[in-house]
Amino acid sequence: MRFLPTRLHGVLDYLAGIGMLATPFLMGLHGAPALLLWLMGAGAILYAALTKYELGIWRVMPMNIHLGLDVLAGLALVSAPFMLGIVGRDALPLFGFGALSLLAGLFTRAATDDAPPDMLRV
Repeated sequence: MRFLPTRLHGVLDYLAGIGMLATPFLMGLHGAPALLLWLMGAGAILYAALTKYELGIWRVMPMNIHLGLDVLAGLALVSAPFMLGIVGRDALPLFGFGALSLLAGLFTRAATDDAPPDMLRV
């Protein structure tokens, strides 16, 4: 069941991207957790800007591709602590941002709120 509007998803994209960029500084993270959060945060902002939705800047990427990237990013973030041996408080932001990305990717509508309704197909 997809109930999250794309406009709200867009706000979450940019906030999560900024959050991932800021978290290593705010939590004093170093090494793999910090690098992973910086890369994923920059990537999230970039593909949000490229997406064809209300808050996209260049609007070249279809929303369904964006949602697929969200799911893949979420899986990568959630699995990273296990694959890289990250433990304790260093793993918490990876799990948190990963869960947010997974949930947003799974529960956001694929059509933008300002998209015209589909035509009836014969």
